[in-house]
Amino acid sequence: MATQENGTKRAKVTFFIVLMLVALITAAFYYWYNKEYAPLTEPKLEVTLGENERGPVNDAFTDPENPQPDGNDILIYYVDTGNKRKSKEVIGCGDSVVPITVSAYVQNKEDSEKIKTALEILFNQKDQFIGKSGLYNSLYQSDLKLEKVEIVQGIAKLHLVGELKLGGTCDSPRFEQQIQYTVKQFNAVRKAEIFLNNAPLDLSQK
Repeated sequence: MATQENGTKRAKVTFFIVLMLVALITAAFYYWYNKEYAPLTEPKLEVTLGENERGPVNDAFTDPENPQPDGNDILIYYVDTGNKRKSKEVIGCGDSVVPITVSAYVQNKEDSEKIKTALEILFNQKDQFIGKSGLYNSLYQSDLKLEKVEIVQGIAKLHLVGELKLGGTCDSPRFEQQIQYTVKQFNAVRKAEIFLNNAPLDLSQK
């Protein structure tokens, strides 16, 4: 009788241990999945900025292969380090750039004004990583301002002032492409030339 009771107790203890292990494994898997994959599939969100509100952007990233800004929408590009979203266009150290959609009241404005607005939003974003998306912002340490923009034969000449501070060699192409892609979304622009403190920007020394 005692042997039977001991066996029953051992069975209950074993069942409890197995149950706890299953719970721990499930919790670990849930944590891993949300960290690695959930940010890649989260739904589009949108933040609306007023005329004098150029605050942080939200997690409203759109399809990087087919971005389609509409009306007051502006695309602000951030870095997908390691190209987790498998973009066809790869930059620098095997990364890619992904657009986040921001509404900023730019409908019917000239492209030069839209560029000023887009870069103002980008330069004012001081978070290293953008919300739950995990996108990286190579400009987060810099203190930059767009002083003037000229569009000549499809080239946007961007005259920046301030301090450029990057986090290493991989940040140089990240910085350049964040700006290039953000500016090239506008119809009148096919590429950007960047000037910093009255001199052509030379990222080879960064």
